[in-house]
Amino acid sequence: MRVIAVDWSGAVQGARKAIWLAEVSAEGVLRLECGRDRSELVRELVATSRRDREVVVGLDFAFSVPAWYLRQQGFASVRELWSEMATEGESILRDPKPPFWRTSRAASGLRPDQEFRRTDREVVTTGSSRAQSVFKLVGAGHVGTGSIRGMAELHRLSAQGFSVWPFDRPTRPLLVEIYPRALTGAVIKSDAGARRAYLRTLDDIDPAHADEAAANDSAFDALISAITMWRHRDELFALRQDAEYELEGRIWAPEAV
Repeated sequence: MRVIAVDWSGAVQGARKAIWLAEVSAEGVLRLECGRDRSELVRELVATSRRDREVVVGLDFAFSVPAWYLRQQGFASVRELWSEMATEGESILRDPKPPFWRTSRAASGLRPDQEFRRTDREVVTTGSSRAQSVFKLVGAGHVGTGSIRGMAELHRLSAQGFSVWPFDRPTRPLLVEIYPRALTGAVIKSDAGARRAYLRTLDDIDPAHADEAAANDSAFDALISAITMWRHRDELFALRQDAEYELEGRIWAPEAV
């Protein structure tokens, strides 16, 4: 088995520098790299799964939206949402309509109970960081742009044989949604010194990988997420389809970090 964690980006420009992939197996950290845009990254994941189906991939974006929005739009399943994002996602980003918002949250028309998925409220992080709303398309920590473009790629990855937790019966190759802040534990990840100090506490990391992760917070997120996934691979193997989250999706996190 091997695990891959991807620190995702919804950027139009500079995606090849912003998207980082880390891969870990029983042999240790196999690679930590950037240099691919979203389409190229998807092709690499498909190619990896063809070489070895025993792979679990963690992707850092929201796999779905709040259930009320799915119902409002007439989507009976999350795959209908992914298909819509594959064809209409760019239109949403060019000219967002409520509840998606770019200028101000007030303009979204969202009530407090409509803004987040259940899993966004449940995920446990260290400190004040928390999951952001998929409807938010601008500002610090926003995930909306990356998630809309990511859902379009889920549509393609699913068609290439990946199962997607928690919507499917988990078989490998498998995709799970991750939130790095729930996987790294107590570290100020925006501080290069704090990243380097954290990396020194880990065993068997190649110095070159440690240097890259210390120098770049996206590389750090990918690397630590992959290491955490590997340490808790038994939990990943034990995942089951979860009907309670079959519309909104669920952020994977180990029982304890």
